[in-house]
Amino acid sequence: ICQAMSDVYKTRFGGEWYPLANGVDLAESEEKNWLMRDSISQLSPFLIRYMGALADDMTYSSVRDIAAAVSTLQASIPVRFEVYTMEWCRLKAEQDIGKLPGVSVHPLVEEVRYKQSLAEADALVIAYNFDYRSISYIGLSLANKMPECLASGTPLIAYGPIDVATIHYLKDAGCAQVVEERDQGRLISAIQTMVEDTSLCQRLGEQGRAYAAKELSKQLVQRKFKDYLSG
Repeated sequence: ICQAMSDVYKTRFGGEWYPLANGVDLAESEEKNWLMRDSISQLSPFLIRYMGALADDMTYSSVRDIAAAVSTLQASIPVRFEVYTMEWCRLKAEQDIGKLPGVSVHPLVEEVRYKQSLAEADALVIAYNFDYRSISYIGLSLANKMPECLASGTPLIAYGPIDVATIHYLKDAGCAQVVEERDQGRLISAIQTMVEDTSLCQRLGEQGRAYAAKELSKQLVQRKFKDYLSG
């Protein structure tokens, strides 16, 4: 569903493969308002949220890395990490990372609260594992939730290998704090930078929302689909 997949499939199978990612209606999206945000403190910590599956061959190792980084930062800066995930993988996450300082694991939010929950966070996570098996599985796919995350105006932390299409896409778009190496020091530094520089967060969030409006709007996706059918 992205250009990388289309290019590979054309070489592998022949024919034409048209990329068509999910679209988002910005008029229906909640938007992060940094002007209403209290100063970051122990009473109002910087809140990072991850929402989605925690499959071993997709995301789990990298989400665990972020949990460990947030836990390490507890002694120096006010930051929290909330993980919202499906029932089938929640128990493992609760036992593995849910007891770390500054980290909590929850059921998925109800659909009616999803967009609000994105906008209430101070940063959102899109993460993919660095191992060969995971890259082989999800490397050519574009994250379904990416348009909604960008449209929220909440800055993204994109953590994963550059070989994964979503990470490459976000880096090229310049609308996320990208960490493309599995390096705990760099990950900790990236999170700390965001906590300490809310102007950077606001800028990334605004750039992400503008990018979603220009490249990932529902209207644009619908128009591309009609063009593909008529072409």
